[in-house]
Amino acid sequence: MAVETDEPMTAPALHDAYSSLVWGAADQALCLLDTNGRVAAWNPGAERLTGYPAAEVLGRRFAYGDVPDGEGAAALAAARESGRYEAEGWWPRRDGSRFRAHTVIAAIHDGARLSGYAQTIREVPARRQGSDEIEAVALILDLALSTMSQGLCLFDADRKVRLLNQRFHQMFPAPGRDLVGAPIEAIWALAFGGPEAGLWQGAALLAGHRGSFGNGETVVVATPDDRAIALVRREVPGGAFVVTFEDVTRQRRAEEEINRLAHHDALTGLPNRAM
Repeated sequence: MAVETDEPMTAPALHDAYSSLVWGAADQALCLLDTNGRVAAWNPGAERLTGYPAAEVLGRRFAYGDVPDGEGAAALAAARESGRYEAEGWWPRRDGSRFRAHTVIAAIHDGARLSGYAQTIREVPARRQGSDEIEAVALILDLALSTMSQGLCLFDADRKVRLLNQRFHQMFPAPGRDLVGAPIEAIWALAFGGPEAGLWQGAALLAGHRGSFGNGETVVVATPDDRAIALVRREVPGGAFVVTFEDVTRQRRAEEEINRLAHHDALTGLPNRAM
């Protein structure tokens, strides 16, 4: 009988102790959101991580930081539908700095009714941040390479292809062929001998361009389809080098037309006095 009497008193006591332990934790950033996404509770761990005291955050909509309202609403909708939303992103601190945060939002239900959301915020370790920054740089580099007007090939010290940008593939299509790892002669064969040209033809063509090309000068080379391609080579530390391919056909034809007009009569087409 005594056990039955004590049981309803023990459960609330344990619940209160558990709540005090969780919400008093300074090493875990936790918050509660109401059904409208407003912050209803903000523990000391969240204050320590973000620098924002609870008084400045309570009642504000998710997210308190620089996440657009649309993204915050989408995160809550995802948590409501699946029960859990998880993501990483940059969060601001009160002092103006930013940190990479891993966020989990879990929907809280009272039976079938949505009561609100529990959110945990954890700072991603510095090693992961560095990885993300490298990925960001890679994306920027990829974007820069994909929007270049010149085709670009990066060759290693063994003169084998390590990188080709999108513009190169547009200028010299080779469906079904993987050119990464191919020798430079294969690139010359494709660009200046045609899709069916072999390595020996590429080697011969490369030898013909090597004099000026090896000195870092711009070399203009004709292709089998009567285009003019300007080549520029740039050295990279470690023995690697980059070659850019620019289609200058229009400029060359315009120069030839200007030269023709300067030395021929416009009406008869015959050589003029300057010629």
